[in-house]
Amino acid sequence: MAGKIWNLPNTVLGLGVSTLALGADLIQSAVVTAFTFENHFQNIGFSFGNNALQIRTGLTLPGNTSGGLTVGNVILYNNSRPGQNIRSPYAGNRQVNLGRHEGFHTRQGERLGIFYLPAMIWHGVAAPNNPLEIQADDNSLVR
Repeated sequence: MAGKIWNLPNTVLGLGVSTLALGADLIQSAVVTAFTFENHFQNIGFSFGNNALQIRTGLTLPGNTSGGLTVGNVILYNNSRPGQNIRSPYAGNRQVNLGRHEGFHTRQGERLGIFYLPAMIWHGVAAPNNPLEIQADDNSLVR
């Protein structure tokens, strides 16, 4: 419980980021649904798991990227699902479980608290040698 309190400022930020992403997804889904007559709202969902509030969106980003973003005890999945296995460059292109990977970031945030986001930025969020990403992958390898 102390870790969740120490991580609370990050969690509040995560809720803000998720709210913006959900708003953008709702607008995008409404436009796509209006023009294609296909329901694109089914990609949105909420659940609790992997030590976090998990929020799924179907938001299409430039480059058609998918994956997860953890801020505090909030995980935002973009065009992906918590149980999905993905190939990760941090694990030598081996398969990792996305939910476990992102869940490990929540535990890193509980240990580092307000220093988690600066540490992630310091190491380079998407840098191939980011030790926070490598550690999360090592703890979520599919065996």
